[in-house]
Amino acid sequence: MYFPFRTFFALACAQFLIHGSSADESDESVRIPPPNSDTTDLKTLRLVQVIFRHGDRTPVVQYPKDPLQDESLWPEGFSALTKKGKKMQLDLGKYLRARYDGFLSRAYKPLEISVQSSSADRAIMSALANLAGLFPPTEEDPKSMWDEDIKWQPIPVHTLTDADDNYINFKAYCPRFKELKEEYIRRSEFAIGVNSDPANQELYSFLSNHTGWDVKDFEQVSDLHDTLLIQSNYHLPLPNWTHEVFPERTGKLFDLPFDTRVQVPTEEVQKVKCGPLLRRLVTNMDAARDSSSGSGKPNKAKMYMYSGHDSTSSILLGTLKVFDTQFPAYASTVLLEMHELPDRNNNSDYYLKVFFRNSTTVPPFELNIPSCGYPCRLDTLKESYKNIMVDGPEWRAACEKAS
Repeated sequence: MYFPFRTFFALACAQFLIHGSSADESDESVRIPPPNSDTTDLKTLRLVQVIFRHGDRTPVVQYPKDPLQDESLWPEGFSALTKKGKKMQLDLGKYLRARYDGFLSRAYKPLEISVQSSSADRAIMSALANLAGLFPPTEEDPKSMWDEDIKWQPIPVHTLTDADDNYINFKAYCPRFKELKEEYIRRSEFAIGVNSDPANQELYSFLSNHTGWDVKDFEQVSDLHDTLLIQSNYHLPLPNWTHEVFPERTGKLFDLPFDTRVQVPTEEVQKVKCGPLLRRLVTNMDAARDSSSGSGKPNKAKMYMYSGHDSTSSILLGTLKVFDTQFPAYASTVLLEMHELPDRNNNSDYYLKVFFRNSTTVPPFELNIPSCGYPCRLDTLKESYKNIMVDGPEWRAACEKAS
């Protein structure tokens, strides 16, 4: 699944029209983003941060009455990156090389790039496949040609334990978020409206009878649809009952867990869920800005890469208020570029440009953060999200139960 151009372009324009007045209207830098493009201005680029979802995978969820529960049906096993998924990430790495060649050295230099992944095998393998495309061995870099039979060089990928992961796969313990999730996915006005709809009630009952689950909400339907979709894509025989509801009826609820009214509906949810990630991204930009301007320590970092999951990108984009309610595609990618540009007084300043690549058939969409104007001045972004960017003790305090 991908974002149609018309959907994202309309969304970006609507956000500009609705929110653009929050910026100084006399500021000539406030514009609608230009048409999407596979290129960027390397002369003004100072840092790029890449957040992507892993590639194509096998099913994560098996329902009790699933006749296809035998893991031997999947050579890679459950929850695993497939051959297709590896190729997706290899191609994404090649795309990143083409886009940033001339900014990021062709030879792997440890100080130029930092790569982090969640602990999930499919995310780690995605990062490795991506790096194979980004840094292929070349004769220009003799140290990369270490074996004549293997056209690959090892690039380090750093991983997080689930207990420490509060910014890629969001597995770190946060009891307050569990309370908020229960509230917004089941008890919010939006959720109640969806779950109490007579047609959905009938669907839940039908699925409960056939799956062995006690289906009560759209999140369960979304999980089921994901499993059926993967099985269908790999030409496995689905049970006859699925033809009555899949893919049309289950598909209508598939995207809803990623609706911003459910995933990041309030500032408190954004703080406990996206606060650590956003703070890390901004800290990286601050360090690059200080190094570039000469006001801080020298910093050779040019790219930070985060190999994650559908929720990683959707939560970030939802918090920035630039996300449409759609399931992020495999290998979908958020590009955060920091550029040094002249302000309206012709003084250098630092700006963030946000791109989303949710399809290999069209270039990335450049997005306009409503509270920041276009292009988004880094200091304006920090001011807009200062109450959300938390980590460490502050994040742990925010994660304490309300009662």
